Amino acid sequence: MPEDLPVRVKHVNGFTFVATNEKGHSTVMDAVKEKGGEGIGFTPGRLLLASVGGCTAMDIVQLLRKRRVSFSSVEVYVGGEQESGYPAYYKKIRLKYVVKGKDVPEDEVERAIRLSKDVYCSVGATVEGRAVIETSYEIIRE
Repeated sequence: MPEDLPVRVKHVNGFTFVATNEKGHSTVMDAVKEKGGEGIGFTPGRLLLASVGGCTAMDIVQLLRKRRVSFSSVEVYVGGEQESGYPAYYKKIRLKYVVKGKDVPEDEVERAIRLSKDVYCSVGATVEGRAVIETSYEIIRE
């Protein structure tokens, strides 16, 4: 694998592909059955949503830890609306953060979400030129 191209996407069969990074980590991509695939992996579009969610979730965890906010879990639910014609890009991406913990301050969650969106999340920043990113959150007190 060329050093400056750290991700390989290899065709397996049909519409199934395996993406592998330079560390050997892999994920399966496939089309849904209605579009000729087997439905055995993420579609590329859903993988994009997962990438936005994963990027911002990592930011939230890091930012809350830096502020010494005690939490038991962070989850991000991601959805989107795609353009009806081709290319069917995401015109809107919705992120809902669910933070669980005993005494999680609302202002700290809002701050972390804002910083992730405006400063840190490189994946979100990459797609935000095309997609509007909307956020909401819920704090579950345990």
